[in-house]
Amino acid sequence: MSRFIGENGFYPKWTQGVGRWVHQKVPVQTGTMPLFFPPEANQYLVWVPPKRGAFGPRKVSLQDEISNSIRELNLIPFICTTCGWKGPGQELGYAGERSYYALRCPECLGSEGLEPDLRELDEKSILEQWVKLGKPVLENPGAAPNIVSIKPIADLKHWIKSFDPMPNELAYVGQQLWPNFATFITEAQRLDRYNDQNRETFNEEVQGTVFFGAEDNKLYAVDASTGQLRWNYEAGGNIFSSPVAAYDTVYFGSWDKKLHALDALTGELKWSYKTGGKINSTPLVIRGTVCFGSWDKILYALDAVSGELMWTYKTGGRILCSPAATSSMVYFSSEDGKVYAIDLDTGNLKWLHSRDMADADDKEFGYGYIGVANGLVYFIGSDEKLYALDSESGRLIWTFYDEERYAENSLGGIEHVSMQQEGLVLCSGIYIGLRLLDGKTGELLWSREELYKAGPAISGPASIADGVVYALGYDMIIAFDMMTGKVIWRYSKDHTLGRFVPSVTGRIICIVQEKDLIALDAMTGDYRWSYHGDEEISTCPTVSLYSALLDVSKRAPSSAAA
Repeated sequence: MSRFIGENGFYPKWTQGVGRWVHQKVPVQTGTMPLFFPPEANQYLVWVPPKRGAFGPRKVSLQDEISNSIRELNLIPFICTTCGWKGPGQELGYAGERSYYALRCPECLGSEGLEPDLRELDEKSILEQWVKLGKPVLENPGAAPNIVSIKPIADLKHWIKSFDPMPNELAYVGQQLWPNFATFITEAQRLDRYNDQNRETFNEEVQGTVFFGAEDNKLYAVDASTGQLRWNYEAGGNIFSSPVAAYDTVYFGSWDKKLHALDALTGELKWSYKTGGKINSTPLVIRGTVCFGSWDKILYALDAVSGELMWTYKTGGRILCSPAATSSMVYFSSEDGKVYAIDLDTGNLKWLHSRDMADADDKEFGYGYIGVANGLVYFIGSDEKLYALDSESGRLIWTFYDEERYAENSLGGIEHVSMQQEGLVLCSGIYIGLRLLDGKTGELLWSREELYKAGPAISGPASIADGVVYALGYDMIIAFDMMTGKVIWRYSKDHTLGRFVPSVTGRIICIVQEKDLIALDAMTGDYRWSYHGDEEISTCPTVSLYSALLDVSKRAPSSAAA
């Protein structure tokens, strides 16, 4: 985001006048009134016309001035950092005998987060323009909102590095480098080409395959950069086990009671292993071993290459969840109301944690989320509470839930969990929105129940990756900074999004909308492609960037031979 706007203003400079945009929080002195307080001045970005001298006519007629400002509104690309809306400014009107123009976001009707979307016009762009113009001496802005020159700037690079200028100071320097505002707008319009460049870099960076299952009993593989179908494989039953790609193989379970291992490039079956029950559990692949649970109440460990059985562990209930692991241990939950820690090499039990199931439905427990980080094992109980156990001993460390909701319904409100390496845990649920926790202590860092102020509630799962939260609402996905809550982008659809957790890998984010898999640029939120199937998608999508390298390595010999 550009630093050309701050609380004290965004300052273009016409060849005819010296008006400015101000994110209004102070009284404005204009050419027609000595002191003017615009109504709701703290809410709108307003256009302050140029001051008129004490004597003499205006350099530009007031009507031309109004026309110029309206024309600029239609040229400047804006972004709302509250809700993610993008578009041109919209005139609301004027007050005090045509004294100002106000802008607001047409979506959330606010303006505190409304900023010119000039992402490329930053310190680097200013320095490049300064060098391009022969390093001219510039006026040095002061701290006052009306910009008072103090000392000329001979070395702009030194000035930026030494003084860390405020946004309004940078803007004032910038307007001297683009003296004709029409040229400045031309620079802003580079965003059109910038979007094209984003698409090109997206295609360069996202070279892999997206795997997902559908209700037609088929597993699909589509190109991650284009969305074109590469292959599909039909299993003997429904697929609710999300696929997992490891090296040259993709693994998934099916209601045909088998775990399938396919060639990731061709979709050909390498091997399958039949269990005594249906498989919902998403497989875990670690250290050459594939671990998964079955309706037959058994956790299986197979050799990832050959599919040979290594060991099994029998529980008292169906295992529907996806296991988690460290380098030496496997963790999972069962419908018998217990969390298990199993030695990865031997299949021996190390510890188990048993909950008091008197007030809970133990049959829901087998679906529960299991995750490992920070030396803790996290799981969601059937009471919708988040539990954290010591990974070595199984001792309960802390519990987190929404106390108000639990008092009313005996449910804690936690439905989904996403973790990040920095030790943070993101909880989400329809009734509680988002809650960010310190993963080690369970301390609540912040909560957010709506996608933006006075906006729709968060109604679906959320993911967290590289400091960005991707949250699903009823018909949109919104990305915002994890620590500040500032919106980065928003993508809207006409129909419900939110059945599955968004899948984020590098530059690509995949979301499911009934029969459609939609791929967005994770950096900008721009639509990239979609794949429309005959039946609804039944699993979370999995993105494998490794398959692109595999594709190159397998095809290289034949190309060379040709």
